[in-house]
Amino acid sequence: FVGYRVAPDVQTHNAWGVGVYHFFKSPVEVEFGIVCPSSVEENFVSPLSVWLNGNGRMQHIINESGEPTFGREGQAQYVCSASPSTNRNSQKEKLSGKEGGDV
Repeated sequence: FVGYRVAPDVQTHNAWGVGVYHFFKSPVEVEFGIVCPSSVEENFVSPLSVWLNGNGRMQHIINESGEPTFGREGQAQYVCSASPSTNRNSQKEKLSGKEGGDV
């Protein structure tokens, strides 16, 4: 099972702050919260996973990236490859087709 999946044939996808919150009544281990083609993984800005309560765990947030979440209520893990301001400017440039300047 996966909380958020992007189909393997998708070539363009942007996502900001996508989160997978999990509670497992049984002792379940899920490998990934978010699965997407590697070509669009960099277009996810600050994906996260939060363990709410229960018996299970999630091994990775997005594909093979991110620390596991389990065992402490409200425990959150994030995958952040750059500071928010750097990521935001990069996303603006991608969306506008420009390098630098205001969008």
